[in-house]
Amino acid sequence: MASGSFNLSFTSDTSQYITGVVQWSSTPNISANTSTVTATMKLSRTNIGYTTWGTGSFWIEIDGTRSTNTLSYKITYNSNTVMVTATKTVTHNSNGSKSITIKWGGGGGANDSVTVVQGSGTAVLDNIPRASVPTVTNSNVTLGNAVTINTNRASSSFTHKLFYSVGTSGWQSIATNVGASYSWTPPVSLANYITTSTSATCTIKCETYNGSTLIGSKNVTLTLNVPSNIVPSLTFTLNGQMLENGRYIQNRSIAYINPTFTSAYGSTASSYEIKVSNSQYNYNAIYTSTSYEIRFPYDGDYVISARVKDSRGRYSNYYTISINVLTYFNPTIFTFNVYRSTSSGAPDDSGAYATWEIFTSVAPLTYNGTNLNTVSITFQYRKQGNSTYTNLSFTPTYQFMHTGTISISTDYAYEFRLILSDKYTTISKTITIPSAYTLIDFHSSKRGLAFGKVADTQNLFDVAMPARFSQQVTFTGNITTDTINVNQKIILPTSKHQSNGGALDANDSDIIKVNGLYFADLCTGNGEGLLFPRSGAPSNPDYNSCDRLYVADGIIYLNGRRVDRLKYIKATVAYMNPSQYVSMSGSGQKLSECPHGWVLVWSEYSGGSAKDTDFVFSFIPRIDRIINKTFNSSDIDGSTVLCYFPIASEPSKVVNKVLRLADDVIYGHSWNNSTPEGLNIVLREIWAF
Repeated sequence: MASGSFNLSFTSDTSQYITGVVQWSSTPNISANTSTVTATMKLSRTNIGYTTWGTGSFWIEIDGTRSTNTLSYKITYNSNTVMVTATKTVTHNSNGSKSITIKWGGGGGANDSVTVVQGSGTAVLDNIPRASVPTVTNSNVTLGNAVTINTNRASSSFTHKLFYSVGTSGWQSIATNVGASYSWTPPVSLANYITTSTSATCTIKCETYNGSTLIGSKNVTLTLNVPSNIVPSLTFTLNGQMLENGRYIQNRSIAYINPTFTSAYGSTASSYEIKVSNSQYNYNAIYTSTSYEIRFPYDGDYVISARVKDSRGRYSNYYTISINVLTYFNPTIFTFNVYRSTSSGAPDDSGAYATWEIFTSVAPLTYNGTNLNTVSITFQYRKQGNSTYTNLSFTPTYQFMHTGTISISTDYAYEFRLILSDKYTTISKTITIPSAYTLIDFHSSKRGLAFGKVADTQNLFDVAMPARFSQQVTFTGNITTDTINVNQKIILPTSKHQSNGGALDANDSDIIKVNGLYFADLCTGNGEGLLFPRSGAPSNPDYNSCDRLYVADGIIYLNGRRVDRLKYIKATVAYMNPSQYVSMSGSGQKLSECPHGWVLVWSEYSGGSAKDTDFVFSFIPRIDRIINKTFNSSDIDGSTVLCYFPIASEPSKVVNKVLRLADDVIYGHSWNNSTPEGLNIVLREIWAF
């Protein structure tokens, strides 16, 4: 109940001993959202022994409704004579609040005139509770478990409608005509709205009704958790490629995993995890595509397992398939020898027979007693230079060993070729045996000469035996060789350089077991020393597209610059305040162009000039954090460096200088003016090291 009072004022001099008040009170009706307001005007005298009496009309107006009372009255000391009483029922605002205006006035009397000055005041009524404010007994609920929603209604006559919203569900009804509380079990199906995590915020809306009139609504939130047993499931099939009669083959077959993902209440597949295991092999992988390729480097039994991780971050159980992989290896020629011999097969360089030794192997791919692979062996020979071969017949086996001898001419060289095939692969090997041994032989055309063999090719100086040249040998053409053994030197023509088409060309091969590299003279020219192609250099670069490294008189040079000593770059005299900077482009040397970095040389500054005393050195290393920084003098941030300087007159003191650095510029900083001592130190020189 709210109440209050307002003091009255009077106009007549005869009312100087009259005092009065308007007292009010209100009684709320919660269900009706109204209050009954009563206001009463009371008058009294302030002095003893006197009476004010008469007839008059007095009024009170409550929220625009006036009540008037005409009466005969007597007013004595502290009499609290009631002059008028007014009552009105007022309707509160929809939120339950209400303020009203109370006005008053009146007067009259035969003996002493009493006139109440018209006045008004504001009465603030009780705030009537309106929409119920719901609460829940548990703010963290797993789907499928009950939670009680308490409405905390202000009136037992209020009823409620309850709704929920989670994710993209929108408002969905829970119950209607709810009184004080309701037990709600969030259905597991709400997991369809919680697909990217294992929990989500659910908002419960409580609409409060007085009869059929909506008073208002309030919300409460709780966390809904997806039950731990809600997980995705996965199965998969294997799509085998390059199988043999449905069987997987080692190092040939490929299996593609084709997964079938089953969502768990709206979740989506995030990634797949696969495990492939064999007695000799284990392989794990995580992938996001819907197919994955598996190869089989070993034979035997394989277990292939896969599971899926869904958008909630939960894993399915592993699904497993077992397969067997048949042993396979490429056709292999272990032994293939052919040589001139006697009729009995004994080696003889002058023999009129050829003897061979063959040992090959092909994987049979045996399954259930049946060999699934095929094997084919072709053995043939021809005179060197002929276009056709003569075949020698054999019965091939998976493990094939054979020796034999045939008659051949002593005047010709022969080519023997062995071809081994299975269902998938063919390999071959060719051996050439020379003509029969003879110390010197002239070709029948008189235009060929051979040593250690028959001269079977015209226009050729042919040597089939080791040779030694005790004197210098001069070649005017190119030398092509597999191996060359030299006891002394290989001498190239004078001044044959890369630039004019000369050089010792290793043809992109390695040079190994080098004892020493000796240069002709002091390296001075652009093409001398060790040259390393730069990025983008052509395949046959000249010195202009190479970095040049050389040593002269004990000093290492890179591209003509010493790398073992400081290089003077630039001089300046600067406090390095915020308006000062040193550009390292142009006549300077960028940090990225220095082998190791910059050396900053500082000295004392006094009497208006720099002094060659109290030198201090700062080292700026060549690091990417500085090289890759770009900014200008207006920046306050950057790659900052603190430089510290002891003061000669006071060694215990240290002065700080702050520099902001980039690859091509050194900027000062406002801090460098912060102390008087800082104005006694200046940057003098910059060196590269």
